[in-house]
Amino acid sequence: MYPLHHTHAHISFLGNLPALILFCNSSETKLFLNDGKELKIIGSSVDLSLGESMAILNRKLGINYQDMLVGKPIRQLIPVPMINHKSFDFSFQGILSKVLYYSVHSPVVSKIDPVESSFSKKTKRDMASLGSTFQIVAIEHLVAQIRKAISWVRKEHPQVKTFVSTI
Repeated sequence: MYPLHHTHAHISFLGNLPALILFCNSSETKLFLNDGKELKIIGSSVDLSLGESMAILNRKLGINYQDMLVGKPIRQLIPVPMINHKSFDFSFQGILSKVLYYSVHSPVVSKIDPVESSFSKKTKRDMASLGSTFQIVAIEHLVAQIRKAISWVRKEHPQVKTFVSTI
């Protein structure tokens, strides 16, 4: 028996393939760099993982993953976190907190889209829209951090030509 972190076991199928690897599961969000010699974590969640955030969101809003697919996102409500940070880390707690705040305190939706409700009735459709908003911002956050990492990898590790995602 060999000691091996379970996350490393999930991505060990790559062998020594130089790659940038996004690993997301229910408890971790990590960005790995395999430079062909060693596997290093270059970014990880500083608070909640994406999976943990989604589980909390679904439970608190009373929706499921399928509901979020039909919700109409209100993108203007929440900024993408860590845009100006130099690190490749992830943070989903702030996105989650803002969505949960808006689920209790009605945002001024009428200025964004006068046809939409003001969330005063807090319908399942409204909660699905907030869930969808979380998904959009979370994905934009993942993409922004990955783009930063790719730019750095191109300069510092030009042998790395592959990106792998295990979401």
